[in-house]
Amino acid sequence: MMKLATKKVYVSREIAKNSLEEEKQSAKKEELSVIEEAALEETGMIDNEEIKLDKSAEGETKLNKPAEEEIKFPQKKIQAMPMSTAKPTSNKIVLPKPQQKSGPKKMPLPEKPSIPGSSINNSLKGKSVKIVKKDPPKAPVPVKKKPLPPPIEEDKEVPGLDANIIEICMEELGKVNDFATGEPIFCHNCNALFNSFSKLLPLEESEEQVWICEFCSFENRIHVEQEEVPTQSKLVYVIESPQQVAEGIQGPDDSSTIIFCIDISGSMCVTQPVMGHIQLKTNKLEELRKQIGRNEGPQYMPKENKNITYVSRLECLQAAIEYQLTELQRGTPHRKIGIVTFNGEVNVIGDGGSQICITGDRLSNYDNIVDLMSHKHIELFSQSIGESRDQLCQRLLSLEETGPTALGPALLASVCLACQGGQGSKVIICTDGIANVGLGSLETEAEIEVAESFYSKISELAKGSGVGISVISIAGEECRLDCLSSIVEETGGNLTKVDPQNLSNDFANILAQQILAFNVTVTVNLHKGLEFRNQDPQNVYGTRLVKNLGSVTDETLFTFEYTVKKNTEIIEKIPFQVAVEHRKMNGMRCVLVDTQMVEVTENKEEVMKEADYEILARNVKVQTAKLAKQGQYGQARKNVDNWQHYMKKNVTNTNQSIQLKNMEDEVRPSYNLLAEQEEEEKEEKPINDKKSMKRQKDELSVGLHKLSKKKSRSKNE
Repeated sequence: MMKLATKKVYVSREIAKNSLEEEKQSAKKEELSVIEEAALEETGMIDNEEIKLDKSAEGETKLNKPAEEEIKFPQKKIQAMPMSTAKPTSNKIVLPKPQQKSGPKKMPLPEKPSIPGSSINNSLKGKSVKIVKKDPPKAPVPVKKKPLPPPIEEDKEVPGLDANIIEICMEELGKVNDFATGEPIFCHNCNALFNSFSKLLPLEESEEQVWICEFCSFENRIHVEQEEVPTQSKLVYVIESPQQVAEGIQGPDDSSTIIFCIDISGSMCVTQPVMGHIQLKTNKLEELRKQIGRNEGPQYMPKENKNITYVSRLECLQAAIEYQLTELQRGTPHRKIGIVTFNGEVNVIGDGGSQICITGDRLSNYDNIVDLMSHKHIELFSQSIGESRDQLCQRLLSLEETGPTALGPALLASVCLACQGGQGSKVIICTDGIANVGLGSLETEAEIEVAESFYSKISELAKGSGVGISVISIAGEECRLDCLSSIVEETGGNLTKVDPQNLSNDFANILAQQILAFNVTVTVNLHKGLEFRNQDPQNVYGTRLVKNLGSVTDETLFTFEYTVKKNTEIIEKIPFQVAVEHRKMNGMRCVLVDTQMVEVTENKEEVMKEADYEILARNVKVQTAKLAKQGQYGQARKNVDNWQHYMKKNVTNTNQSIQLKNMEDEVRPSYNLLAEQEEEEKEEKPINDKKSMKRQKDELSVGLHKLSKKKSRSKNE
């Protein structure tokens, strides 16, 4: 679960100093002070009361005296010069050689400052001189050019970059791990968990023991039986339902619900040409032929290719879903599958046996929709897909496009039903446009601000019941996916923008991806000598990082960077600990704890030689996606540039070169979109260009979503 980018923790010599080095430095400074005092005594300067040796906080020795004060010597006056406060480069002080006496010399008068126009030739003294001032030549007007970003120097290190990175993968929650005996024991100071590396000290005349926390050195008085002492670095503690331990290893069953939330607004009738003559079950041409005559057919322009079929977006969607219904009937016949459609109203079709319609003012009333869907799962999903497939396909193929897009109310109704269908249920939204009716409308900026809280509320509702939400949008259209991406990520869903002809593959990938756990909270504990870097402050509590991930799949991961605090004491090994509290799909609540001890080194070459560039690359992508989602497009691109430079400079083997090349290829599309987005937001664009910019923003949202996850594995891989 916890993977380090390097086998050892890198400690910079400039940042961390152990106690032995500090003592040596202190001794050197004391010795230097004695040498300086002796040298000053030889020159006689130490007898002057005006000059005193003063030691700064850093141990530097300097003269505390006025800068321009005269110091009295026998038969001679010398103007004291200010002494440098820089650190000496050696332990020896080099004194200036005494000058040979050559008789008294007059000190030269200081030169007067040069004033423009004041220098007069001696030959002109006493004569009237007319001074003509000439205007200085005008400098040429510089041509304004766009400033180019300064290139990164090849030998220059970018501050704040090193291989101290850890990746946490949620795929471990789907594996078999040993269960711990007893309950988890927490440190009273830093909240770290008692683990297999912890040491116990007995107390005289007491049943308690002392556990000195390896993270914060706090002395905890605890009572633990010998059989409850952890013996492995990775263990699972059962918090609730211990009677389900024997069943806790099994995966999610096929009793969960899948709801296809389908957009049937007017824009779904847009067609595109497909090579070949395709016979569609939804082909309306046959119905027209019955009405106007069998001899009538498609009309073609001169020289137009006649071996094509025009297929609408809805027809592509219907064909893809019909195929998935057949596959689900064959693979998981006991699963409940349903359909919800939306245009200017919302129709909850369920498994095809009954229907509920949401119209009018109800589309703008959150509580009304929730109450309407309450306890309706049994009524709307009375049959499994093994029994309802035929009637469901009939209802699916009879759908027609018309009206606006009430996406928000349809999503809310779908999630309410999915929450009643058990953990692991899924809602798959299929749309080609922007929500513009009822709750969650995204047409204007004012509506977007209100909609953000609405979609956040739906996300919390879905996370609490282990429901995953995925969004499939149609390529070439604006859908404001940036407003929907947070729901997808927090619920363990998928976000994609596809060509209508490729819908089947995307449906298959989404349906094949199972939610491993929900209500997932990750806590990372660091040693007191370390601190987090580039993390949101609201998630950091000293040396503890707490992050709520919601529902997770085997592709869910997050990375974090850490650094060594200044003036910390170097120890041979540093502990790291990750605790993942989660609820399994059978309802059992657990905590998976992974603790590791890692060696410390100051040898950067040794660290980079063994560095896992795959983990470094994923951290680059995750951090870049986070910055871009915050609107920091320039900073996101700079992050990519800096890390590429750092990784390229420290490559030591072929495998690292391959991983670096893969990262560059994966990041490039999003990097280019970030550059375009940054430029377009700086300039005023016409309306048509702004629409194009919003479509690019949708593509960017999809790209960033993919960057923040592990590389997707398609069904064919």
